[in-house]
Amino acid sequence: MRAFDYVTILFSILLGVCITQMATNVVLVIQNFNKSVLYGPPIFWNAAALIAILAHWVHFFKARNRERWNALQLTVVFITPLIYFIPATLLAEAPVIGDQLDYEVLFETNRTLIYTTVFFFVSFTLAQYYLVYESRERFIFIYYSMVVVLVGLAYLFESRVFDQVLAAGVFIAEILHHYVLRPIKLP
Repeated sequence: MRAFDYVTILFSILLGVCITQMATNVVLVIQNFNKSVLYGPPIFWNAAALIAILAHWVHFFKARNRERWNALQLTVVFITPLIYFIPATLLAEAPVIGDQLDYEVLFETNRTLIYTTVFFFVSFTLAQYYLVYESRERFIFIYYSMVVVLVGLAYLFESRVFDQVLAAGVFIAEILHHYVLRPIKLP
């Protein structure tokens, strides 16, 4: 087996756990749809992360020709999917208030953690593009830089409308990025 094969197995297990948690979240929202106070941001962030994870898995195939892996590259590869797991786990922890799951309370009480997670996700994704894939595409840098700036603004202004628009915007941007503008394809 090549080094990539060993790295792929662990990477796939980590992403598989994240996908399982996110799929469980979707089921939780559907099962409790009538007894929930739904709030867009946590649901859109979860959906955007699910799309990003699936794309991340396919993009990782770009590293298939890498024969040597250093500690920094391995660290970046393994931490990135773990960062997805934090918001995925939070969505399943929506508090019950008056016999209803309240996703708005969940988002508001974990706002700092959610935005910090998005910041780290973007940082590690950029690191993965540069260190592992050795990609220097300006598009990727601009796209993720815009997400960081917007997340920072959302955190600073604490606007419910801005939170909702940002989460929906990132969800739509992930769909456009991975499926329309730069479709995912295996070589």
